[in-house]
Amino acid sequence: MADDEVETERKSCAFFLKRKNRFCRMTVGEGRKYCGEHMVVAGESEAGGRKRITCPLDKKHTVFEDQLDRHLKKCNQTKKTKVVRLYLADIICCG
Repeated sequence: MADDEVETERKSCAFFLKRKNRFCRMTVGEGRKYCGEHMVVAGESEAGGRKRITCPLDKKHTVFEDQLDRHLKKCNQTKKTKVVRLYLADIICCG
């Protein structure tokens, strides 16, 4: 490596995934140890004054509390729950 090249270090999440027998490969923010998804699991749900909570539509992922309204509009689970509600409403009313 030449002297004038700058070496960049990619910092990954420190959460160990037992099922996959490896560490999480997601990148972390500056000065953080865990990625956004594993902050809650590791007990660091409040970082930088922002609280991270689980998505009410899908418990598999998390979102910052102050961005919940925006997230609910674009969450993939929103589309699935609308289809189920329409299907159930059709069965109930039309039998």
